[in-house]
Amino acid sequence: MSSLRSTLRVFAFALLMGSAYACENAGPPPAAPTPHQIIQPTLRLAEDPLDGRWRELATYPLAAAPATHYHAPATPDAAQRGLGLDLWHTLPQLQASACLSAAAARYAAYHPAKPLRDPPRALLTALLHHCGCPDATAAVRLLFTTRATPDDFANFLTNHQASFAAYTHAGLGSAPGDGDPFEWTWVLLLTQRNATLDPFPRAPQPGTSVPLRFSLMPPLEAAEVLLMPPDEEIINVPFTTRGNQIAATVPIGANPGVYTLQVLATGPDGPQIAFHFPLYVGRPLPTTWEGFLPLSEEWLHDAAAAEAHMFNLLQRDRTAHGLPLLQYAPELATIARNHSLDMQRHAFFAHNSPNTGSLAQRLERAGLHLRFAAENIARNGSIAEAQENLMESLGHRANILSPHATHVGIGITIVDDGPGKRTYHATQVFARILPRPGFAEILATLAAQPVAPTPREELHGVAQRLAQLIHADGFDGDKVNTHARFLLDAMRTPYRRFTVHSQILLALEDLQIPAALGTVAKAQLGLGLLTPDDPNQPARVVVFIVEP
Repeated sequence: MSSLRSTLRVFAFALLMGSAYACENAGPPPAAPTPHQIIQPTLRLAEDPLDGRWRELATYPLAAAPATHYHAPATPDAAQRGLGLDLWHTLPQLQASACLSAAAARYAAYHPAKPLRDPPRALLTALLHHCGCPDATAAVRLLFTTRATPDDFANFLTNHQASFAAYTHAGLGSAPGDGDPFEWTWVLLLTQRNATLDPFPRAPQPGTSVPLRFSLMPPLEAAEVLLMPPDEEIINVPFTTRGNQIAATVPIGANPGVYTLQVLATGPDGPQIAFHFPLYVGRPLPTTWEGFLPLSEEWLHDAAAAEAHMFNLLQRDRTAHGLPLLQYAPELATIARNHSLDMQRHAFFAHNSPNTGSLAQRLERAGLHLRFAAENIARNGSIAEAQENLMESLGHRANILSPHATHVGIGITIVDDGPGKRTYHATQVFARILPRPGFAEILATLAAQPVAPTPREELHGVAQRLAQLIHADGFDGDKVNTHARFLLDAMRTPYRRFTVHSQILLALEDLQIPAALGTVAKAQLGLGLLTPDDPNQPARVVVFIVEP
């Protein structure tokens, strides 16, 4: 790899770089960039509608010829295959991707050694889609060299090949640098793509139905196909499966705008994004990207400050969508923080951990019994961009904007990657935690039924004894009925029939109303309630209904 000096190999590399600025092979490629051709953004101050702050709004030009389709073929084309054999023989697990290489070359032009502004992560995502990559994101490896030959980058690949083990596809691109002293910028884009995609139009017509066909690599299985129109009502698109081949028909609405299509897969590591891309319905494909540049995060000196920053950004997103703010739950933050630390220390990025299992298992070990729980994970060099990426992903967005969530905990770890460079591992755990109801609230709810029962103090005592019995021995119908008869006989209470209804209760909204309360006239009611000292543990409720 360090001795790439044959004319043939260097020529093949230069051909790729010259053609990579066009995202579609239609007509001759544009001329190769001249020395010091660097793409700088146009900057202006504008008010951010989410928080009312004035920030720098950047506009970057994209490649002149946008790809018309998203496509993830099973094998690379001939030119890319040659590049893989000649330059990446030390990385045999990686497949070369034409769209990733096109995006890498363009991204290199945005990123000289001394850029006016570091390109935001959202720009890279837009560039991937502009070049027809259906990937939700890509990892970036940058190298600045004093020579315009691939030798230095080849040495870089050789020396860092172990860090590429988690990826399946790559694209390689370069562009002239700023010349002081670096003459060239090299970019390697890496992604874990465990699926193939037949061409899918980037700009479908309004009111049409578009076939979607893709395949997943074992052991992944299709979980959901989600479509979000401009009104933000997420649609579950039905699909059929034959082996690892999946087919669906995507219903494009009549209203023009930017739609988002996302394919989720599930595997041993939990849910993951297979494909994620915007659809430009009834409007032209963009040739520029415009967005607010993230504010400096140099003031984030520790993980606690980073967690507070992400919490504020999350609350901002909920406010912008008319949702109530979430309460911060330290017990959820502890679970989130431990998962982020687990991912960082053991070099994985997934919801399911080889060490702690799934979120449900982590919650159970912590003694948390929740009616609703969900988890987001992010890995990024910026907290603001991490939150932005989560909002762009439909599954993560649904968790952030869930009307069921009442609490959240955030855990972040920080890895210093050099001067001014960091990697944040972030976990957000959402839950619905409501105050555990008391005796009076439950009794009032039961007494408000259409055929109102009559509460009796002595029957409350019977129900409490039954609750203690069930808590100690479990619900044994024969034993519970025998004990209830004994207590009623001891009280000399006449009865025709009785019913014992037992349940575990976390919140009043989960209370199950026994059917007998709505049908039996003149029923008498007893209520038993056992509440553990730990507020996170559910209560035991026993409803005792006696028909005189």
